[in-house]
Parts: sequence; C-alpha cells; structure tokens
Amino acid sequence: MKPSPTTTADHVQAYVSELILHFMSVIQNNYEKLRVENHAGALHDMRVATRRVRETITLFEPLFLAARINKSLSNVKKVTKVLGLPREVDVNLKLIRELQPSGGLVARAASEHLNAILEEEQSRIRKRMLRRLEKTGLKSLRDELTQLAHSATTTPFKPHLLFEEHQAAIRENFLKLIPRILQDRATPVLNFELSPSSLEDDHAVHQLRIATKKLRYAFEITRPLVSIPCEELARDCRALQDVIGAQHDTCMLIERLQRHEAELSSRNLALLADGSRQLLEDLLELKKGYLPRIEAAYIHLREKLAKELVQSETSTPEVVHSNTSD
Repeated sequence: MKPSPTTTADHVQAYVSELILHFMSVIQNNYEKLRVENHAGALHDMRVATRRVRETITLFEPLFLAARINKSLSNVKKVTKVLGLPREVDVNLKLIRELQPSGGLVARAASEHLNAILEEEQSRIRKRMLRRLEKTGLKSLRDELTQLAHSATTTPFKPHLLFEEHQAAIRENFLKLIPRILQDRATPVLNFELSPSSLEDDHAVHQLRIATKKLRYAFEITRPLVSIPCEELARDCRALQDVIGAQHDTCMLIERLQRHEAELSSRNLALLADGSRQLLEDLLELKKGYLPRIEAAYIHLREKLAKELVQSETSTPEVVHSNTSD
C-alpha cells in the first residue's frame, strides 16, 4: 500500500485506517483465488494478511473505538486458525518435493509415496478449509473491519469546540509512545538466551521466530512514524525469521514422517518404512545444518536492536510515506 504523503501530526489515524482496509482487501482478494484454484501462494498471503491486520489493531489500539477491538481481533484470529493446517500441508508437500534423498531407490519410493498421500490430504483439507471460511463469514468480517478502520477517523456529529485540539493531543502523545512500544516488542527477542542447548530446543527457537515475526511487522507498520531505521531492522528480522522458518518447516516434516513411518511399520510395509527412516536421517541432517545460520542471524539482529532501540528517544518525522509489503 502506498498512501499519498501526508502530515503525520494530522493524519496518523487516516494512515492506520488505510492499513486496516488494505489488509482486508488482501485477505478478500486471496480468498477469491483460493475459491477457484489450489493456490499455495494465495493461502500464504491471506494468512500473513490476517496476522498483519491483527498486529495493526494491537499496535494502534488507542486510536480505535474500544467496543470494536476485541471482537475484530477474535474474528480475524479465527480466520488465521482455519488457514493453519492447510498451510502446514502445503509446506510439507513443498519440502518433500524439494528433498533429494540420499538413500537410493527405496528412499525415493518412500518420498513419492508420502508425496501422493500429502496431495490427497491437501485436496481434502482445502475443501474443508473453504467450507469453514464460508461459515466464518468473510463478508461480515470485511464490514466489521471497515467499521473498525473508520472508527479511527470518525468525527462526532456535533464536535465540541476543543475536539480538534483534543485529537491532536491524542495523536501527539501516541506517536511519542511508539518507540517504547517497539522496545517492548523487541524484549522477547533480546531475552532469548543463546546457547547450544537453546538452539537445539525446537520450542524455544520457534517462540523466538514468533517474537521476531511480530517485531518485524511492528517495524514495517510503524516505519513512517518514527526515525528509527525500521526498514533495515525489518530486513534483519526477516533474515532471522526465514532461517528459523526453514528449520521449523523441516521439524514439521520430520514429525509427519515419524508418524508415517510408524504407520507403515504397523502395516508391515517394511521397504517403505525403511525408506522413510532414510528420509528422516536426511531431514535430521538438514535441520542440524540450520543451527549455525540461526545463531549468526540472531547475533546480528540482537546487536542491531541493542544499538538502535537504546537510542530510540526519537523525534517524529513530518511526512508519512509508506510501502507496507504483504
């Protein structure tokens, strides 16, 4: 989204309102793609947009009508959840197709077998997802988010004499709070205790990824409103997020393959079970290879955050000119 340059002090509410409407448009457009084709990219983009709109509402909560916030957040979160399992299957399929088995014909046969199962599962889960999305009522969600967005810019029918001055004071005070909000978002990332044991703790690393993703969204969304180098910090967050994401994708496929191998063994399908065990060895080696990259990306990000956010008693720039990517 590229809103026209506007004066921050006068138009922060309009900027936030535009963000909400933009992300709702991304959700709706990608939903239309999902209805007509098996589009993994549309599913991913739709899910990301639901997360971004939730982060926008949370970040700018004081600017919205309080009565609408909890319901809007809850309903958007329901959509995010509906998209979760289909996205996981998409990721598993992509990774198993890209994996180059080192175990010969038996491992390749096991890979093709799992691929066929996942394709059938993907089709079934996508149909269920579309039914559930229909029940959630995306049209009503669009109306609800539109009303929430407009609540940030609504002027009373009969504004009191000091209404504009009061609104300006609210905006000014809120803008001063943004650096502190970003510092709070960065705290879980900075508090991660880097060690060989923590890097091998899949849950701890996954929590680091979630915190980094939220921090990245916060930097991208607030970039026009502060003098912190948000664009650069968002790129560093993205670098860490991506490498942890690749490791997490591998973890998900490992868990799925472990269940698959156990099922094959219980059915006495010895060759396929043996091939699955060989695939597991490949995946465990792949997962191990991500650890040095995670460590390097985290150290780089931590140093940048410590440097920039400690100095973040910033002044607010006069102009808003945003390009918030999906």
